[in-house]
Order: sequence, then structure tokens, then C-alpha cells
Amino acid sequence: MSILHFERKAMPVIPEHRPMYKICQILLILNISSTGGKSSLIRLHLFNWALKDKSRLKMLVSSSQSGAISFGVWGIDPVLNMALNFGAAEGLIKKINTGFQITHTGKNFLNKGNIQGLFGDDAERLTLIGKSITEQMVKDVARRWKNEV
Repeated sequence: MSILHFERKAMPVIPEHRPMYKICQILLILNISSTGGKSSLIRLHLFNWALKDKSRLKMLVSSSQSGAISFGVWGIDPVLNMALNFGAAEGLIKKINTGFQITHTGKNFLNKGNIQGLFGDDAERLTLIGKSITEQMVKDVARRWKNEV
């Protein structure tokens, strides 16, 4: 039998799974749609989930206007967790007791790198939502999860 040789080929990675792409989205969420540049992990997952699809984003905008999250569940993305770890390692984000916070370095990165220009659609959508999706709104939904189990 002859010997088999495998040659590893480069594979494209969709942008949403690239750490730098996700780190930039996290920085935008913390900077534009989070009070004090802080957010809990579950709230970051909510925004991450909503930014992936226009219909989800519409539901989040509607929830921001009504003052209560109108849907019961959203996805948890392991890529977001990985990006948070990389962002923290680079000093762009820091872990705090209640979740995560953008650092001074992270804000400088957003401004000097023209990230809001590169991520114009996301920045515009987050600006539309503003800071109206609060931690309490997210906690209320999470409380329902515990009560339904």
C-alpha cells in the first residue's frame, strides 16, 4: 500500500467567527448601548444575537421602545466568549464583578481605528437602540427562565 499525504489547505472563516470582528462589535455595544460602558455577559449575548439578523434587531428595537423585552430567549454564542477573553487579554475590555467594561484603551481603539465607520450598520443600529435595554430588563427575562424550569 502506498503512503498517504495530507496537505492542509487554507479555509475561509466567516467574519462573525473572526475574533477581531467580534471584539469590535463588543466594543461598539459597550460604548454605544451600555450605561457606563458596562454590561453583563448575558446582555452582551442578547445584543450579539440581535445583530446577526434584521428581524431579531427589529424585535430588540421594539423592546427598547416598549421598555420590556418582548421575546423569551436568545442564543448564546461561544465565539463571543472567546472574543471577550481576547479583548481582555489585549486590554480593550476588562472583567468586572457585574460583567465587562470597555477600557480607555478600548475607547481609543474605537476612535483611532475608525471602527464606527467600518461597522457603520452595527453602530447605526446600536445608536437607534441606545442605552434603553437595561440590565434589569435582561434580569427579568432570565428570572422567567428560572421560573419555567
